Amino acid sequence: MLRADRLTLAVPGRTLCRELSLALQPGQCWCVLGRNGAGKTTLLHALAGLSSPAAGSVCLDDRPLDAFPRRDLAKKTGVLLQDDAQPFWGTVMEYVLLGRYPHRHGLARLHAEDEAAAKSALAAMGMGDAISRAFSTLSGGERQRVRLAALLAQSPELYLLDEPLQHLDLAHQVETLNVLRHLADQGKTVLAVLHETAWAGRFFDHALLLGEDWHEAGPAADILGAASLERLYRCPMEEVTTERGRYFIPRV
Repeated sequence: MLRADRLTLAVPGRTLCRELSLALQPGQCWCVLGRNGAGKTTLLHALAGLSSPAAGSVCLDDRPLDAFPRRDLAKKTGVLLQDDAQPFWGTVMEYVLLGRYPHRHGLARLHAEDEAAAKSALAAMGMGDAISRAFSTLSGGERQRVRLAALLAQSPELYLLDEPLQHLDLAHQVETLNVLRHLADQGKTVLAVLHETAWAGRFFDHALLLGEDWHEAGPAADILGAASLERLYRCPMEEVTTERGRYFIPRV
């Protein structure tokens, strides 16, 4: 379980939120919603141990994140950032195999199970035919699906994803959301920063709303509604209920 206790998140010259507490349990699928600049990415970095909150603490399995060796933390926690920090000039397969790094022993060569995990992850993201392509030749959406495949190959217990749907067309958004939902159904913990409110009530069972000077977290059925999203985005919203779930769209 990942637990955040009384977090204060800040950037230079600005406090984003105060006293934020959150408990992520196995089998839960969380979405994080908020306006630009609300602190969604800052929160994800704090939960991943990539940066320290201004106040408060984050623990994984009742241990502070900084008590974990980086390799051990990577076995438990997988992170999808908004952008790659460095260009990658290898093949798609070589990129996805980077996700297997936490499972390697020293400088040992990759094993057949690593290659099998990479191929399975690429197939899950519909990129199984692109194994030999240069990563640099992919479109934005294709790169995003390969980046997600690398995270699947890593096979952590906790998935923290910053805008996993960016660059994806509608069909691949649904494909990706089904993969995330399946991970949670298998007992993994998933938290995804989203801008696509239409999907929040359909695929996610828990939600965190990050507003200005307020936040609310809990079961999606309790806190997601047209009124709460209008307060969050300052935009008229409409709820559409179907036999497959609830969808929230701007009323314009």
